[in-house]
Amino acid sequence: MMAGIALIMRGPGGGAAGGSPDHHDQKSLAILQERYSAGEIDQESYQRMKPRLAA
Repeated sequence: MMAGIALIMRGPGGGAAGGSPDHHDQKSLAILQERYSAGEIDQESYQRMKPRLAA
């Protein structure tokens, strides 16, 4: 599950998918929220990943 989020957050080259770091952080948090809202991840996983993405 974590690997899937990491792949979404990073481009195929392994670096940031583009844009500024703030934009990247916001996009990553938005993806996490969407996955939680859709039921793809549970609350425990959401709470564990959120601070990592906001750092």
